[in-house]
Amino acid sequence: MVYSFIMKIKELSETLKISKDAIRLYERMGLLIDITQPHKENSYKEYGVSNIERINVIKYSQSLGFSLKECKHIIDSLMDGTLNQAEKQELIELKMKEIDQKILSLKKTRTLLEEALKKTCEQ
Repeated sequence: MVYSFIMKIKELSETLKISKDAIRLYERMGLLIDITQPHKENSYKEYGVSNIERINVIKYSQSLGFSLKECKHIIDSLMDGTLNQAEKQELIELKMKEIDQKILSLKKTRTLLEEALKKTCEQ
């Protein structure tokens, strides 16, 4: 697919298969760059093609369990080159630890539900 340098929100939304609301949220959070409003008489904005890569990084990071706030840190650091190898490793290890805690919590919840089900069946 060939991209023009500038896209309206509808084109960006269709290209990346995400909602316009998601794009607006990313914009409000400062996750997107290169946004202009060339005509002050209307609210149309134009998004630079660099936002395609940024949104793809957001989507990938979210699929790994990172929050949008964490995505902002990751994107800012990746794009300006300040995230070194040790910091990348630390981010990944912290996220793995968080996931392990969620798994443990879910296992405890499942055990409680199993016990409740047994009690219900015994009555």
